[in-house]
Amino acid sequence: MTNRKMKKVVAVLLTMLMLLSVVPMAFAATVASGTMENITWKLDNDGTLTISGTGEMPSAATEEYYPWYPYHTYVETVKFEEGITDVASYAFDFDYDNLETIIFSSTISRILVASFEGCDGLKTVTIPGNIKELSLWAFANCKNLETVILQDGIEDIGVDSFLACPKLKSITIPESVKRIWHRAFRDCNGLEDITILNKNTILIDEAMGTENNEETIPVKTVIHGYTGSTAEEYAKRFNRTFVALDVSNAPANDYLSGLKTFFDSIIKMLKPMLDNLMNTLNQLFANTATQPTDTTTQPADGTAEPSSLFANLLPLLTKAFSGILALLQPASGQATQPTA
Repeated sequence: MTNRKMKKVVAVLLTMLMLLSVVPMAFAATVASGTMENITWKLDNDGTLTISGTGEMPSAATEEYYPWYPYHTYVETVKFEEGITDVASYAFDFDYDNLETIIFSSTISRILVASFEGCDGLKTVTIPGNIKELSLWAFANCKNLETVILQDGIEDIGVDSFLACPKLKSITIPESVKRIWHRAFRDCNGLEDITILNKNTILIDEAMGTENNEETIPVKTVIHGYTGSTAEEYAKRFNRTFVALDVSNAPANDYLSGLKTFFDSIIKMLKPMLDNLMNTLNQLFANTATQPTDTTTQPADGTAEPSSLFANLLPLLTKAFSGILALLQPASGQATQPTA
């Protein structure tokens, strides 16, 4: 066999080996799958667990109930397809330490009890507005959860929803939220700021007792909300720091007050300039008044020389500027009287 033929054979073999290495990736992506009442599930070799079907997911009080639990260490992404209406209780409760991404469908309306509790791989989660309710312990004990984006549409943040998420630093509660149940952010010791955009969001549940209400928002968390809102009321009641968001609730004349302050600042800037100008005019007037008038230089037609015109005009200018200064006195707070 010639060298040329040998090279061709080697090239063909290498091509076949490359194709064979791609086949498992293209045709053997699913490593596990199954059905569970009205839903189907499959786990791909890239770590994506896809849940599909119609209606509510079957639910139980233990994570071992779900057929994908034996593969919990492989799950990196959970994806819900259209048709699923809720995330079942305890569906991904603890042990899913490699779960980093959750993709919610537009048909899901509830995240039920402890659905994602203890998922330490979660750092960021976005909850779309079609999800109306976060139930008990929905994202509790997620030790590395740093960012929670709540889109407008959610209505209820349930009891202990974000209990003990120590790395959560800031969260905005959209205007659609009607209730933040007791202990929702208990032990979120890193929570620096919470912004509540609904003036009437209920932050407490009187039936549970004030000791639970007090733990709804951590002691050191700064509460941002509107003046006269339930957020401000909660802050005052439980000695939290409150920062008002609004200027729109101020009296209508505050706008005029703002304009007055603006013009006062301009007047204070201009007044020294007018003072200097008036002093200069006074000096010119005084110098002109002391100079004798030379009647022999008067024109034959009786008109005055320019110096005489200036002398006559100067008192009028001085009085005008004095009047302007007198008008400025209330704004500037000084008591200088206009010059006669």
